Amino acid sequence: MPDFPQSNSDLEKYHEKVEKRINKKYATLTKNVYFYLCYVSLELMDFHNCTKYGEILLDTHGKDLSVNTKFQT
Repeated sequence: MPDFPQSNSDLEKYHEKVEKRINKKYATLTKNVYFYLCYVSLELMDFHNCTKYGEILLDTHGKDLSVNTKFQT
């Protein structure tokens, strides 16, 4: 059973933790959506949208991507 906050500062800390978890899940969701849109566009040979979604993905989540998923020259 989770411990309930006993003071206002504990409650604020709890809210901050919840907000961070929600923001992390939202960021992961949007990153996965752009990956999927890029992949589907590539499968449909819609290269313009594939490039567009790929650029959005790199602009918004480029720092969060692992080395294996980044394009290397």
